[in-house]
Amino acid sequence: MKLRQLVIYGNNILLWPGAKHIMNISITKTSIGEAASIAEGAVGNNSHAASAHIGDVNGYLVYTVWVFGPDMKINRVVVDPGDGQVLSNMPISIQQMKGIGPGWEWE
Repeated sequence: MKLRQLVIYGNNILLWPGAKHIMNISITKTSIGEAASIAEGAVGNNSHAASAHIGDVNGYLVYTVWVFGPDMKINRVVVDPGDGQVLSNMPISIQQMKGIGPGWEWE
């Protein structure tokens, strides 16, 4: 696995290193705020989005939203920016989160 950093330049997202792939942000129909609300709803009542970013996961442009559930456990929710569908909703441990921050995705 290698890390790729996402760099936003104008209306495009460059996947670094190499910046070989360019994605146009304007293809998104769901805003990052809407994605956060959708993710909160997927986790349950009284959940709160702590962080959200747009990025590449396995070659697809997605929102990744970190949500604290009502039990204060962390979920990683992946939302499709095109139609707002929840693609993944997984509980995540603190150990799994180490080294992962906004702007980075595991490939």
